[in-house]
Amino acid sequence: GSKTTVMKINLLLGIFLLGLLCAEAGSESAANTNVSEVWFLPTVSFGQAIVKAAEGAQESIYMLTYFISGSQGSPIKEFYETLKQKAQAGLDVIVIAEFGSGTEKSVKYANMRFGEELANSGVKIYFMQSEKTMHKKMLLVDKKRVFLGSSNLTIAGVYGSHEMNVLIEDPTFVADAGEDFRDMLSKSKLAQDLKF
Repeated sequence: GSKTTVMKINLLLGIFLLGLLCAEAGSESAANTNVSEVWFLPTVSFGQAIVKAAEGAQESIYMLTYFISGSQGSPIKEFYETLKQKAQAGLDVIVIAEFGSGTEKSVKYANMRFGEELANSGVKIYFMQSEKTMHKKMLLVDKKRVFLGSSNLTIAGVYGSHEMNVLIEDPTFVADAGEDFRDMLSKSKLAQDLKF
């Protein structure tokens, strides 16, 4: 009866309003030149994508990561070699790695050893040393794209583990990620300022 008629009218009204919202959103996005794109990157695809992004960088590469380590394995070897080349070519390449009191010594010293190798090639290396563990994994390239996810930038993180990462190209999101990076940089330390 009347209850079914009311439900049908509400459903039709809801569909009509949804259509109006979609049409309005479509016209706004047509006028908006900021295109947002997000890609899901499982482990191997992530490794390939970060190499490609680093190779294509023209201004900057900023990285937050819990664990860094050199490897002779592909693709992580190519990624770090590209970071070194980009730093030597004059790009702003900054890596912030974990070195907090709650972090295993093996991770801290691996970060320190490989960080020194990167620094010798012109990469700016900083460490987070606070009571809180810095467990972020973020790669920001040219302030235009950001990679986020579970992968450490190690061979296991780009090849040997089951990981989940995303690549986001959205101006507002990337700007927010850049702000977070600058905040972490302001709290980080150079190797010579670390407390052992």
